[in-house]
Formats: sequence, C-alpha cells, structure tokens
Amino acid sequence: MDNQKIEEGDIVQLKSGGVAMTVDTIVDNHAYCVWQVNGEHFTEGYSIHSLKKYEKPKITVGRTRR
Repeated sequence: MDNQKIEEGDIVQLKSGGVAMTVDTIVDNHAYCVWQVNGEHFTEGYSIHSLKKYEKPKITVGRTRR
C-alpha cells in the first residue's frame, strides 16, 4: 500500500491516521490537500511521504452469542 503513487484528485489521509483529504495540487514532494469538518474548509501541505491513499473503514457485523 505504501508504494502507491499519489496523484492530484486522490483521496488520502496521513499515515498516522486522521480525516480523509483530497489532493488538490502536488509540487515536488508536497501534496496540498483540502478537506471539510463541520462545514469548515481547510487547506494544508504535507510531505507526500507522510500520506497514504484513503480506505473506507470496513464494517464487520459480528454474531451475538447467547
């Protein structure tokens, strides 16, 4: 997963976790990302090496024991 190329328009998150962000622009080894939380818009630049492509959390439904 770490060797996937990140491109403009990809949905990513920090390798350490956090919110899903959209890559707006890539300059050299920096990705400038945008995201929203509670209707507030954020923009920040990150080293491309600190990002991974976002994967939706998998929801597992367990069986209830009786």
